[in-house]
Parts: sequence; C-alpha cells; structure tokens
Amino acid sequence: MSDYRFTQEYLDRFGLNKADLYLIDVALQVYTKQANREIDEAEAKGNRSIFGKGFFEQRREDVLMKLEMWLKPEVVYEEE
Repeated sequence: MSDYRFTQEYLDRFGLNKADLYLIDVALQVYTKQANREIDEAEAKGNRSIFGKGFFEQRREDVLMKLEMWLKPEVVYEEE
C-alpha cells in the first residue's frame, strides 16, 4: 500500500479550502434543520423517530471535524 495519500502533493491536489468547508457546512446545516423539522412533524402525528433531534447536529459536527483535517494549510507570508 502506498503512502501517497499522506504526502503534501496529495493534500495540495485533493485537499479542501475554507470555501469548500463553508459550502459543506451550510449544506449540512440545511439538512439538519430539515431533518429536525421532519422529526417534529412525525412526533406531532404520534410517530417516533429512531433518531433523536441531537443526532443530526452531532453528525454534522463530526463530519466538519474530519473535513478540517483535509484543509490545505494556509500560506502565511511573513513581512520582511
């Protein structure tokens, strides 16, 4: 098995930037809100969901934490 996926070249080619992370975060927020609405609607009808309302928020946070590991490091230019 190759260690290519752990190299700087791999990160430069396939890593995420902050704009990518922001878009994914917004999409997950919308999904979480919609899922929680659906849970509320099901509970109002007397049905029970197998997922609690906090489940989707926790999954969102877990996914974002993992994605932050794929962020390209910021280039910092020091002043001379």
